Amino acid sequence: MAFPVDTEQTEAERISQTRSAPAVQDVVVQVQRVLAELEPDQFEVAVRRILASVDRVEADHRVKIARGALGSIPLYQARADRRQTAMAFFELHYARLVRNGEIFADDLRRHDGRLYRALAAYLATQGRRLSDIVQLRPIAIKRRQA
Repeated sequence: MAFPVDTEQTEAERISQTRSAPAVQDVVVQVQRVLAELEPDQFEVAVRRILASVDRVEADHRVKIARGALGSIPLYQARADRRQTAMAFFELHYARLVRNGEIFADDLRRHDGRLYRALAAYLATQGRRLSDIVQLRPIAIKRRQA
């Protein structure tokens, strides 16, 4: 069951738009100049290194955003109503963040490992996977395909 994506701007998009665009543009121009001066065999290696570096920076940025979003969410094991299922707890506290693309499976696992395992076990009994409701981080998908 995939969640529909909200049309509202995510926090990450708002933050990225407030950053100084000219500074980013200057960096892009400098990188383009350096790449233009490289030999063809050096070019491919340089581009791969740049892309790997960008992936790492993006991942770090998304982890910081996720930590902020998860900071106020209680842990599953400390829930007030012990009869509340893992799926109900997830829907109450995490579903909106997942729909908005603010958190991914690794964020959930890092923040609340017990909920992560309980959801995975519950979904397995339904013949589903956790990745059916909580997306993998796009960078992790890129690495698996490489």
